[in-house]
Amino acid sequence: MFSLKFRAKSSPPEDPGTPAAAAGAERRIDLPAFLDILAGPEPAVPGETFLIEAAGGGLPLPAQILDVPPGGAAGAPVVFVFHGALDQSRRRIPAFAGRFLTRKAGRFATVIGLADPALGIDPALKLAWFAACEGGDTPAAIDALAAGVAARLRPGRVVFTGGSAGAHAALRHARALPGSVAVLVNPRMRIRPSRYWQDYLRLCWPGTGRKPADLRALVPDIAELAAQKAGDGTLVYLLNALDTISLRLATEFLAPRETLDDVLLQVEHWPGFEGHSYPQPAWADWVRAAAEAPGVSVAEIAAQKAGAAPRPQSRPAVRPAAPP
Repeated sequence: MFSLKFRAKSSPPEDPGTPAAAAGAERRIDLPAFLDILAGPEPAVPGETFLIEAAGGGLPLPAQILDVPPGGAAGAPVVFVFHGALDQSRRRIPAFAGRFLTRKAGRFATVIGLADPALGIDPALKLAWFAACEGGDTPAAIDALAAGVAARLRPGRVVFTGGSAGAHAALRHARALPGSVAVLVNPRMRIRPSRYWQDYLRLCWPGTGRKPADLRALVPDIAELAAQKAGDGTLVYLLNALDTISLRLATEFLAPRETLDDVLLQVEHWPGFEGHSYPQPAWADWVRAAAEAPGVSVAEIAAQKAGAAPRPQSRPAVRPAAPP
């Protein structure tokens, strides 16, 4: 499904791609204990960061429970949110995206923000794609968390979402959980030569002799992501019509696929949103539609979105850190 819209009258809201800095205490915890807290009557202390220890050791996975529906987490939709590139000279880590999916969006899901633990290795790192490093297997930890949440809470739907480089991790892990939905915003999923991958190999794999040729085995490129078969999960692909780089990358991602039956492509424009930005309420509306639709087909998600009442958009955009 494809849709292209230009909105003539709209005030730009706060950009949703800018992660909010973590605040409050940090607590090291294993996955079963985290699931106990998540399923409990009072699952989260606002601002508390959980450092979920990996079963095999290594770097713990930072997570925040950003919101839980009034009726509790059991049976409710779950949304995992991934941040994009971060400039550590300007932002404290761990940092979490997803606060725009909480009270303002109607408290429709359990919202869990995830932070890339590899960024804590060195302040020079801005992006590590939530990929593995010498200190731990982050993708395995995320897959274990998602599977544990699905088994323990039995949510009505699991949605993975991220913008820019965060969309890479959102799609990768949605494909690993059958029946889930990925909501991607201005995705930047091409792994190309840049300072980002040079820093990643140098700092995340010190002394291992990793070379640029090894990167594709560690971080799936857009070609590998595109080749994944349909039916592994529905993909909602959201683009700002003025983000020409993301538009070009969308053609690279979509063109080689044998079918687009599992892709809902939406291209829109809002005055005040130039280039690599996207309005917060619009992103939240699509995530909510994906979470609350009766099924995970493109038609069901699109119909759910069409029936949602529009909410005002009012605050100016803040550009996220430049992705690769």
